[in-house]
Amino acid sequence: MLRRLIREIAAIAQLKAIQQTDAFEKAAVEAGKSSLRSAKDLIDDPAGTLSAIPKGIGSIFDRASEQLRRSGHSQYEDDSAKQMLAVSGFKRDYAAKLGVDVYSSNEVLQKELNRLAWASVAGSMMLGALSIATGAVVLKAASDVRVLEQARNLVEAEPPSELSKRNRELLGQMQVPDAIVDRFLQNRWLSPRHQTIIVASNMALGNVSGRPQFIDYASEADTEDAALLFQQMAELIANYDALVERVSDMSIVLNLPVITAVKGSSVLLLPIDRLLWTERSAGLAQGLVESKSGLGVWITGDSSPRAEAGLNGLGIKLQQRCGSQLPLLD
Repeated sequence: MLRRLIREIAAIAQLKAIQQTDAFEKAAVEAGKSSLRSAKDLIDDPAGTLSAIPKGIGSIFDRASEQLRRSGHSQYEDDSAKQMLAVSGFKRDYAAKLGVDVYSSNEVLQKELNRLAWASVAGSMMLGALSIATGAVVLKAASDVRVLEQARNLVEAEPPSELSKRNRELLGQMQVPDAIVDRFLQNRWLSPRHQTIIVASNMALGNVSGRPQFIDYASEADTEDAALLFQQMAELIANYDALVERVSDMSIVLNLPVITAVKGSSVLLLPIDRLLWTERSAGLAQGLVESKSGLGVWITGDSSPRAEAGLNGLGIKLQQRCGSQLPLLD
């Protein structure tokens, strides 16, 4: 989360700097003359103006059936007016260039992206002007797993309705029941980015049992942090399968996803910064041992000495700092 925030702060600074350029000023003037209704308001207050636009025109756009399935459920979803005016496309381009998540809940970042994207549409400011203004930007995440890179690129290139349609088709291929698919795609905390990476991670496992159960598990996300946690769990499992050893089975044990490798070992992969030994974690470890013999626990961060000793006492093999071996997209 800190790495994401650092990138967002840098992006906000870049976006504000662009608004001081001649290219943006000219675009703002042109947008103010635009025949499109409320153009000036969108330049001055994009977030407030866009939220006031009626959403009843969604049926006239491409992928209308998927748009209607998703209508009104997601805090991340671009409304129909923005998609019609191509603001969404420019936002994705700019977010990709700046190395940030276009579906971020950072309100300041969203406001600055909206302002620039609207200037690009209503004021005809070209992407080249942005390229000249910003130059190279910070901290692009990297992954050794090609399928996850492809998923990230897809999120940057496609509108939410297209991502939703594609994810629905892939979930069908995984034989995920329709009720679970609907619950997963309609969860307002799971952004199109979360959903696309989770689906791609599960597809990368091939014909592994337990994929529908994981999608059902992820559909229970009830906060933004939980959504990111489910995404990163899915990434770690896909990375483990690709870079360590093949996975044969995945199951939800005590509300945690445990994988079984082809060679028979069971592993719990957790994207956490620090593992502490508390009454809750000790009880959970005991329950996991009773459910899965020969369990290993991999964490992206590190462990307190007491937690490491507690796990060793239960016969659980602990692998710390696995994030360097199994990289996350952030």
